Amino acid sequence: MNALRYAGDLLQVKDARLVLLHVNEILQGSHKEKGPGVQEKIEDSEKELTIRMETYLKECFGATPLATVPEIQIRQHHSPYQAIQDAIVQLDPYMVVMGKRGRSAIKTSDLGSITRHLIEKIQCPLLVVPPDSTSPL
Repeated sequence: MNALRYAGDLLQVKDARLVLLHVNEILQGSHKEKGPGVQEKIEDSEKELTIRMETYLKECFGATPLATVPEIQIRQHHSPYQAIQDAIVQLDPYMVVMGKRGRSAIKTSDLGSITRHLIEKIQCPLLVVPPDSTSPL
């Protein structure tokens, strides 16, 4: 939520675009699942996640009009890191803003593994927003 607020503040930049990306991780082996109802489950999950993202937008910005209408993308992938990296290549963003959550089992770092991989690999600025920080804008 805090990263979304930061991103909203950054929309003051001319021609800015906000893409709210959520990666729904597909567990190993489940992508091989076949049979009736599988596609419907995926579609239902995407609808539910889209509603959740719309709720986040309303909670963050309420009735405050944004400079641009945010775009919501839901991606299904076995690797959240790869899905984010694919989105970055496809969208060619000026900047990536992401929240810091860090659910990694490795306790030696303040950053999660996905964040660390993105820092090392992507070719655009990455702003990692802690949950308790306040926007400077």
